[in-house]
Amino acid sequence: MTSPTKPADKALKRLPEIRILGLDPGFANFGWSIVTGPSISKLRVVELGCFETVKSDKKMNVLDADDDFRRVKLLSRFVHHLHDEWAFAMVCAETLSPPRSSTVAKKMGMVWGMLADFCQVSAMPMVQATPKQIKTELCPGKGKPTDKMLHAAVRKRYPNAGQLMKESLPTKETKHEHPYDSLGAVEVCKSSDLMLTLFRRR
Repeated sequence: MTSPTKPADKALKRLPEIRILGLDPGFANFGWSIVTGPSISKLRVVELGCFETVKSDKKMNVLDADDDFRRVKLLSRFVHHLHDEWAFAMVCAETLSPPRSSTVAKKMGMVWGMLADFCQVSAMPMVQATPKQIKTELCPGKGKPTDKMLHAAVRKRYPNAGQLMKESLPTKETKHEHPYDSLGAVEVCKSSDLMLTLFRRR
């Protein structure tokens, strides 16, 4: 399991800006990003990462159901930790893709149930973006863009994303797609009524 997050800069947290949590929700790899700014046109990413949950060693003789429950509790604790650290005002999440198996469907159902509970108890609004919407927003007219094309498009919109990625996941390039997808979700949600209303009320 990776470290939840580096301590947020206290001066940054005091700025009168709206903060948004971007998510690429996964059971084993939970991509996230914190985006902040005084307006939609001036949003910037200040932190990102990929929170991992790992299956228990078989030697521990733990039931899969119990182990899955333990892992989703870790995810819940992490999301609440992010909220305590950053006090974000809304969540932008990539939607659930069609599960490849019943096992994956069960695990992802647990993840989304956890997020629904978090939003309920925290009175937190959420807007979702489909993978297709993210690809169309980041790489319009590109047909079926590759991951490299999508990541480059994210870095173009958030110039410091690449550096933050190196600091957060220096030896785990295979995990980079998850934070990038979380930022892609934020990009799509910029045009949502919810985000527009949120910034108009400032």
